Amino acid sequence: MRERATHPRAVGGSAGNRNTLSRRVHDMLLASMHHGIYAEDQVLVEDQLIAHLDASRTAVREALRKLADEGVVERHPRSGTIVVNTGVRIALEDIRLADGPSDEMDIVITEQRTVPSTSLLRTRLSTSDRRLRMVENTFALKGAVIGIRTAYFRCSFEAVSYDGRAAMSEVAARFFGRTVSRIDTSIGATTADARTARILGIAEGSAVVVRNQTFYDSHERPIQIAFDHYRADRVTFVHGRPSTAAVASPHLHATGGQDPERHRPLR
Repeated sequence: MRERATHPRAVGGSAGNRNTLSRRVHDMLLASMHHGIYAEDQVLVEDQLIAHLDASRTAVREALRKLADEGVVERHPRSGTIVVNTGVRIALEDIRLADGPSDEMDIVITEQRTVPSTSLLRTRLSTSDRRLRMVENTFALKGAVIGIRTAYFRCSFEAVSYDGRAAMSEVAARFFGRTVSRIDTSIGATTADARTARILGIAEGSAVVVRNQTFYDSHERPIQIAFDHYRADRVTFVHGRPSTAAVASPHLHATGGQDPERHRPLR
């Protein structure tokens, strides 16, 4: 059987075997921004990107257009494409910044009360309590809300405030009076409802990253279950312990009864 000759463009390449998939180019550019290879205010030169990524001009332009739609870059007819928002990298099991400057992460408690427990919460918390305490707070960086947490725990834990420079494990130790020895974490995705979108400063229906965590003490007893919703266009989770040289624990400042909309949205 005679093999049929195929032009390189018909199999996703070009005559120079270049990458013509804008999705791949987009992923590489976005990851480069998240890892600090391209910094904010840096001008991206199209010809340099084509050479560096071994990509077609069409793929680069489509990727830059998508990044502009996502608010990561701005495209100007004369000055070119400028990086305007590289987002933040957060430790997978914590809220510490994984690298970069020692910016402060603020926690603002927006609601706390008791709620009826569900079979899921009773199972995950190993309790038969019919009511649990619920606390909702926002995470903000440089005054811009990037995430919302809803946490559930037993009513036997007193509701207290907390502040100071600390990781979430340290906050939990202060709040619950126990040492956190393990955190089970899972990551998913969903779309923002009207209230979540309003607090995060995004359009309703926008993609958000969902992080579900269960905190355990040194005796393997569950302390708290938490559901986080983060802006998918601004947050990247990083696995592993951040280096102490690159990370300063963010400032966690909890207050009650404040309007979460007081924070300005990220540009």
